[in-house]
Amino acid sequence: YDYDPVYFIGYTGNYTKYILNMNAFKRNLSGFLTGVSELGTKNVSLRNIGAQVNANYDRDNFMDRQETLENLLQTVQDTVDQGYTIMGSGGIGPFTKYLDVVNNLPLESAGYDKCDYSVPFTAMVLSGHVDYTSDAINLSNGERSDLLRIIESGAGAYFTFTGTYYEDISGWAAEQLYSTVYDDIKDIMLEKYQYLQQAMQYTYGQKITNHQRLAEGVYKTTFQNGYATYVNYTDNDYQSNGITVNAQDYLTVREG
Repeated sequence: YDYDPVYFIGYTGNYTKYILNMNAFKRNLSGFLTGVSELGTKNVSLRNIGAQVNANYDRDNFMDRQETLENLLQTVQDTVDQGYTIMGSGGIGPFTKYLDVVNNLPLESAGYDKCDYSVPFTAMVLSGHVDYTSDAINLSNGERSDLLRIIESGAGAYFTFTGTYYEDISGWAAEQLYSTVYDDIKDIMLEKYQYLQQAMQYTYGQKITNHQRLAEGVYKTTFQNGYATYVNYTDNDYQSNGITVNAQDYLTVREG
């Protein structure tokens, strides 16, 4: 087995990973883009690009983390200059300006005890500039509240589908692919997509100009085109100033 350098315990699972240095990363990316171009598309996903910025302590190829970051950014810039449309995960700060789509963007806080409520700040900053999504809807824990959070933050719909069950898929991450078999869930996911499409027909892609907490579990998002969306996460109807938002529901109105 390979051994953990800190605990000196052998790795017995399938979680062993190797960190690519910049030269290897550039070679891999170049090969990947060559394969993509042969498919006749210019749309690529760099997944978690920038999530880890590692130094290289090899004496002959030393590179500190700042230099690694600069090289990564330049590599992504070069990819954009070649005409590629790029999707990435997480909305990692320095890389976001190069992305056309950001998926897995956090739309709420970590929920620590000192947090009273969440504000979709990053979504507010990106709105109107970059398309973004939250985590995969079919892998979420609270489906109704997750759909409402997407509506509140102006995010897009994102699903993860597979053609077979996770037992038949190789790789350590396959066990996370529960509720993903397309034939089993396509009708349910289509229903959720249509729900979001109806809810966001006037607000998707618009810049968020204001976000307010009206009451416990009730929020209002105002968009640049004059529409406002009220979202009620509670189990009770919300009424104020002639507006009624049903429990666990939303209401979109024209204000401007």
